[in-house]
Amino acid sequence: MKTDFERTEAFLQSLGIAYGIVGNSISFGDATYTTGCDYPASDKVDGYTGFYTRFDFDEQGKFLTVGAWE
Repeated sequence: MKTDFERTEAFLQSLGIAYGIVGNSISFGDATYTTGCDYPASDKVDGYTGFYTRFDFDEQGKFLTVGAWE
């Protein structure tokens, strides 16, 4: 059985959305202005410059939270 982390990763890949993994987080969007993060921009993600979305998981890959920030 796949974890929430693995299922989220597979879902983003199936849609062709570029993402980055930092620790226990999967992030995507335009993080040009996000200090200390390297989230890839994707032509499949739309929004304002500098915004990004992050999904957080625990060490076992269970979903914890999702957020979108500037």
